[in-house]
Amino acid sequence: MCVNTPTGPTCLCAEGFQLFTDNLTCIGRSRLHEKRFIVNNETLFSMLEISSFNGGGGFYPSTQVPYIIESFTVDANLDLIYFVDGLDNTLKEFNILTTQLRKLSYIPYAKALIFDWIANLLGWIEPTQSNIRAFSITSGKMSTIYSGLQEPSSLTVDAHNSYLFWISGSSEKSIMRGTWNKDSPQVILSSATLNNPSSLYYDVTSNRIYWLEDRHIASSMTNGFDAQYHLTTNGATQALVYKGFFVWINGNKMYVARKDTMHEEYSVDIVENSKGVAIFDPSLQQDRRGTCHILNGGCEDICVPTQRGRRCECDLGLEIKSDNTTCDSVVFSTNFIVVEDMIHRRFLQVDIDTGHLVKLPIYPTISFGIMFDKSRMELLYCELSTNAIMSTTLDGKNSALVYATGGPAYPIAIAIDYSTGNIYYTADSMYPNQGYVGVVHRINLLHKTLFSNLYHPRDIVVYPSKGLYWTDQRYDRIEYSDLNGGNRRILTTDDYADLMDIVIHGQYLYYTAYTRQRITKMDKATGLKVTFMSKHPEISSLWDLAIYADDVVDVSTYCSTLNGNCSTFCFPTPSGRTCGCQDNVDLQSDHTTCQGVTRCNTSQQNVNVLNCSPYSGQTCEIECKAGWKLAVNMSITCGPSGQWSPPTADLCTEIFCPPSVDNVMLSSSCGRKVGEACKFSCTEGNTSSTSQHLVCNDDGTWNQNMSDLCTRLRCSKIEQNGRLVDCESNAGDTCRYECNSRLETNPSIPNITCGTNGDWSHNINDLCVLLCPSTIPNGELAQCCQRRVGNSCTFTCSGSHRPSTSRNIVCTSDGTWSENINLLCKQIACPLELKNGNISSLCRGRTGEKCDVICHKGYTASYSEIVCTLSGAWNRNSDDVCVKISEEKGITVIGVGSSIAVIVIVTAIVVSVCFVRRRKPQGNESEEATVEDPISTLNGGYLTGLENSSLRDRLVPNVYSSVNELHVTEYEEMAIETTSIGCTLRGRCATGWDGGEVLPARKIAGPVGDGGTPGVNGIGGEGCGVSGTHSMMCSQPDSLVVLGAVTLLNPLLATLNGTENCSGIGGDSDGAVGVTGDDSTGVAGNFIEGIPRDKGLIIGTYTPLKLLTFTEIPSALASHYRNISTPLNSTFQITSITSDPYENTLFTIIGNSIYAFSNFSIWQNQKRSSRIYKGKSYSWGQIASDYVSKNLYWCDFFYRWIVMKPAYTSNNTIYRVVIDKDLEHPDGIALDPEDGLMFFSDYGGRHPRIERASLDGNDRVVIVQTGLIRAVALSVDTVNNILYWSDYGRHTLEACNYDGSSRRVVKRINDTDVTGIHYYQNIPQPTFSYSHC
Repeated sequence: MCVNTPTGPTCLCAEGFQLFTDNLTCIGRSRLHEKRFIVNNETLFSMLEISSFNGGGGFYPSTQVPYIIESFTVDANLDLIYFVDGLDNTLKEFNILTTQLRKLSYIPYAKALIFDWIANLLGWIEPTQSNIRAFSITSGKMSTIYSGLQEPSSLTVDAHNSYLFWISGSSEKSIMRGTWNKDSPQVILSSATLNNPSSLYYDVTSNRIYWLEDRHIASSMTNGFDAQYHLTTNGATQALVYKGFFVWINGNKMYVARKDTMHEEYSVDIVENSKGVAIFDPSLQQDRRGTCHILNGGCEDICVPTQRGRRCECDLGLEIKSDNTTCDSVVFSTNFIVVEDMIHRRFLQVDIDTGHLVKLPIYPTISFGIMFDKSRMELLYCELSTNAIMSTTLDGKNSALVYATGGPAYPIAIAIDYSTGNIYYTADSMYPNQGYVGVVHRINLLHKTLFSNLYHPRDIVVYPSKGLYWTDQRYDRIEYSDLNGGNRRILTTDDYADLMDIVIHGQYLYYTAYTRQRITKMDKATGLKVTFMSKHPEISSLWDLAIYADDVVDVSTYCSTLNGNCSTFCFPTPSGRTCGCQDNVDLQSDHTTCQGVTRCNTSQQNVNVLNCSPYSGQTCEIECKAGWKLAVNMSITCGPSGQWSPPTADLCTEIFCPPSVDNVMLSSSCGRKVGEACKFSCTEGNTSSTSQHLVCNDDGTWNQNMSDLCTRLRCSKIEQNGRLVDCESNAGDTCRYECNSRLETNPSIPNITCGTNGDWSHNINDLCVLLCPSTIPNGELAQCCQRRVGNSCTFTCSGSHRPSTSRNIVCTSDGTWSENINLLCKQIACPLELKNGNISSLCRGRTGEKCDVICHKGYTASYSEIVCTLSGAWNRNSDDVCVKISEEKGITVIGVGSSIAVIVIVTAIVVSVCFVRRRKPQGNESEEATVEDPISTLNGGYLTGLENSSLRDRLVPNVYSSVNELHVTEYEEMAIETTSIGCTLRGRCATGWDGGEVLPARKIAGPVGDGGTPGVNGIGGEGCGVSGTHSMMCSQPDSLVVLGAVTLLNPLLATLNGTENCSGIGGDSDGAVGVTGDDSTGVAGNFIEGIPRDKGLIIGTYTPLKLLTFTEIPSALASHYRNISTPLNSTFQITSITSDPYENTLFTIIGNSIYAFSNFSIWQNQKRSSRIYKGKSYSWGQIASDYVSKNLYWCDFFYRWIVMKPAYTSNNTIYRVVIDKDLEHPDGIALDPEDGLMFFSDYGGRHPRIERASLDGNDRVVIVQTGLIRAVALSVDTVNNILYWSDYGRHTLEACNYDGSSRRVVKRINDTDVTGIHYYQNIPQPTFSYSHC
C-alpha cells in the first residue's frame, strides 16, 4: 500500500508485515500480526489474529515448548512471552520473533503471572506460601511484595498507578488492592457483595477491573465503586476485555461479544485443553502517564493530546491559571448580561460595555429560561429535568429549589415583579394545548394560573407600570395583558421568526436568535445594530438571557407598600392595583382578602406591630413597648395559620440596668428595672465618693457613672532612701522597691504590700540599709555574716592562699571592713634557696609549680626538677638535691657519649652511599615502563578471533512472489504487472491484488458519450460521457440515490428536483453531460461541458431526511436534469459513501461490509457491485477515498481505530490500522490525498475534538478542541485548504483552515440532525507528479 504524506509517497504494509530495508517491499514481520490473541495449554502457545474476529480468516501458528506452562504474560512491545515453567520451577522469557529462550530465575510453584510494562516488573502468586512476589527485568532481582495473605488468586495490575488487584479467600472471597510499594492492602469489594469471583482482569482502556462471577462477566471501578453485571458466559474459565469486546475461553473455544450485547456473538476453535489467554497489542502497553488518558491529564477542564504528552486548555469564558492545569474566571459584579448556551449546558456572563464574556460555575442538567433577581442578587433558571424553578448565586454556590411546577408542563421562561417579589413564568409541554402562563407567590409558594391552553409560550417580560408580555412560538406573535391576566391582547405578529429572547436596557435592545452565536445589540429607537459581541463558533444556540445594570427597577408603589393591603396576590395596574387569589380560591367581598385566609393578631403584650396588613405571607415591622427592647433586629411574617413567625414572645426582652461591677456592690433589694432607685456600697479597699442613690434610666443605663462611685485606698509613697518600682500604691498591691546609691535592699524584705487600711506591710525605714562589701579577694565571708554596721564576721581563704591574721573583721559605720581586705589572704610560696645549688631564676616558688635545679660546680642534681607543695615546702629535701660528683662516674659518662657519636656518623655515611647507588637515568625509566608480559596482556582481557557467526540473525523474507499473487498498476492506458508490493515508475505502490485474481487495467479516460434513450411520456432521452469523474452521491437506509456519478451538475439539483431523501454523502465530478434529446424520437443527445470551476457544499441529513445544497446554480439549466434512484437489496442502513472520481467507482458501508459499485452511472439503474471487505463490527463511522493512492480509510468506533485498505482488493486480511492510540469514538474522516493529509473527529472522552495527521497516521495534531458536540462527518476543500464538518448535536455546518484557525459556522439548520457533509468542486482531471503514489 502506498500513501502520500507531506514529505512524499510512503509505502505501508498490511497488518503482520513490515517494510524491508528497501522501504518498498513487505516481508513477514513474524508468523503473527501485530495485534493478536495468544492462547496456551500445558505445552503450546497458539496465536490468533485480531482479524479472526474482524472478518478475516486468520491463521493460527503455534509454538510447541518442551516445558509445562503454568502461567504466562506478554510484552507486546518487545515481542516477548514470559511464562512459569512448572517442569523445573523457573521463570522464562520467550522471544516470538527469534524463538530464543532465556531463563530468568528459579522460583517456587507460581500462578497468575503478570507484567507491568512501566515498572518493568513481573509479578506472581505463590499459592503454597500465600505470597505475592516480583521480579525486576531491569535489575534481575526478586522481592516479596506481600506475604501471609488469605489464599490469594487471580492477580492483575494497573501499570499506570502501580496498583495490584487480587482475589482473597477461599469460601468467602473478596477483591483486594495493593501496590508494588507494599502499601497496606485494601478491600475494594467484600465477600458480602461477591459470589465466588475468579479470573480478575484490569482493562487499561476503560480503567476498570473485570472478573467472572456466577457465569457472568462483572466489573467495577478500581476503587470498587459502580459494580456492574454484564453478559453470561456459560461456564468460562478465563475472561478479558479488548476495547469494545468481551473475550473468554470455555473448553476448546474462544468466544467474543460486544460489550453492549448479552450473549456471545462469535467463536473460534482454539487449542485442546486451553488454560489461558492474553492480548498481544502494543497500543495497550504504552506509558500514558502525563497524557489525557490518565485522569484527564491532570487538567481541570480540557486536555488536548500533543506529540509530547498533553496540553491543558479551558472552555470558552475561562482562563488557564499560572499552574497551567486549572481554570478560573472573574465573575462580573455589575453591568452584565447572563445568557444560556443551551446545547453546551452552560451559563455565560457578558460585560455590557465591552462584550467580554466569562463562564459561570453553574452546571444545570437541562435548563431553560434565566432571570437575574436584582433584589436578591440571585440567578433564577428553569430546570427541565425536575420541572422546577431554581435559584443560585453567580459563584454557583447556595443553589436552592424555588418552586416545582409538577404536571406534564415544564417552566421555560421567568420574569419578576419587583413590586411584590412574585415570579411570573411560562410553561410548555410536549402535549398540545398544555402550555400556560402562571405566577408564584415567592413567600407563600402559592400559585395562580393566568392563561392556559397555550401551544408554545416562550419568553415573558413583566413591566409593573405597563403590564405582562410574552411570546407565542407556535403562532409567532407577542401578546400582553394586565398582570392579573385581564385585558389580554395581541401586540404584534412576526411570521416565521426565530427570535429567542429579548431584554431592554436604556436606549438599547438586546436579543438572541437561534441562528446566531452572539447577542445582538441595537438602538431601540432607530433599529440600527451596534457593534457589540464577536461571533464565537464554540457557542451553540443562545436562548435565554438576563441583564443586570445599576439602574432603577420598575416598581409599582401600589403593591410595593403593604402588598397593596391584599391578602395574597397584589397585581399592579397602570392606574393602581387589584388583589387576587391562588388557583381555585375566590376573593371576598372586601376585594382584598381571599377565602380561607386568616389574619395574624396585631395586639401583642410587649410588641407593637407597625402599619401592616397582617395577611398570610405579609412581612411587618415591629417595635417594643416601654421597658422592653428588641432581642434581634428583624421583622415578622404572618403565617397561613394566623401565627407570627418568629413568635413575638421571643422578640422583645425586658430592659435591666447592669448588675454590680468593678468596686461597686448594689443592695440585695435592687431589681435594676427602669426607673428604680438603688443603694450601693464599695468593696474592700475602696471608699465611696458620693452618698446619692443610683437610678435606672429608660435605656438600661444608671444615672451615674459607675466607675466614679468608689475610689481605691492608697498607701504613702516611698521617697526616703529609695523608690517603688511600677507600683501605684493601691490597696492590695504588692510592690518591689529600689534603693539610692550606697544603699542596698534589705535582704529580709524583698517586697512590700499595701494593706486595705492604707498601711504598708513593713516599716519603710527598714527597706534600704548600708552594708559592707560582700566579697574579699582570694577568700569568702562566712554565710552567717549580715555585713551590717557593727557585725563581726569570720572569713576563709581559698586555694593557694592562707589567712594573714586570725582576727575577725568588723563592718564599720562608713560601710568598710576594719581590715584591708586585699591583705587578708596571702599567697603560699616555697623558699628559693638551695644547698650546693640554685633554683632557676624563672621559678616563683608558687604551690604546684615545677622548678629546674642548677647545682654548683662539682655537684650534680639528684633530681631534674622539684615541685612546690601546698605546705610551702619542696617535695624533695633541699639538702639532698645537689650532691658531690665522684671522678670515676665522670669518665663513664664521657665514654658513653663518644660511642653514640661514632654510631651516628657511621649510619649517615651508609645512607648516603645507598642513595647514590639507587639513582638511574630518566630515559631508562621510560623504556622500562613500556615493556609488558604477553601473558599479562592476554589476562588483561584482549580477546581476538571470536567467531560469532552462529549468533547472527537469519531473517527469511516472506515476500509475495508467486504467480497467483500478481499485482496490477495503472499507467496511462497500459497495465504494468509487478510481483511485489513496491513502487513503480509512476511513484505509486502497486494495488489491485485480489486473492490471486488478475484484474484488468483501468483506463484513465473512457468512451465519449452514449446515445440518447427513447423519450417516455414526452420527456426526451439523455446521453452522457464518462470522462474521469468526481462522483457525488447520497444514501438512505433502503435505497441509493446517485447524484452526479458522471457530472458535476446533478448533485447540485437534488433540492431543485424535490429529492429530499438522502442521509449519506457525495463526491464531485468533472465529466461532460448529455442534454435532453428529442421528446418524440429520442435522438442521440448533444454534449455540453459542465459548469467549469463550480464548487459548493452538499449536506446529507437524516432528520428530516433530505439533501441540502449550498451553491449558486444557473436556473436556466436546472430543467435539464433529474435524479435517478438505485434500489439496494439490503436490510442494513447505508452508513457512509465515498467514491473514486477517476475510476467511476462508488464505495458504500452497508452494515458490516464495504461494497464497491464499479462503472457507475447516474443515468441508469443497472449496477455492478461487489463486497470488498466484511468485518464483525457494525459501529462504523465515515469512509473516505484516497483517489490518488487508491486506498480506502474508515473509522470504527467499536474497535476505536482508523483503518485503511487497498480499494480494489476483497481480501479481508489485507488491511492496516493507521491510528488506534488515544481514540475513544472516532466518527468522521476526510482526506486530502494530494497533500497527504487526514482529518478525523473523536466523539469520546470529556471533550470531543478534531485532529489532523499524515495519511500514514503520523504527525497527529489537535486543531479543534472546544465547542464541539459530535462532528459526525468531515469534508475538505483541497484547493483552498478548508476543512468542513457537520456537528450532529449543534445542528451546524462549520469550517476552519487546515490548522484550525478562522473557525466559523457556515450554516445552522434548526432542529435538524446533520449526519453527512461533502465538499463539492469541479476541477480538471489532475495529472499527478512522480512525487505522488
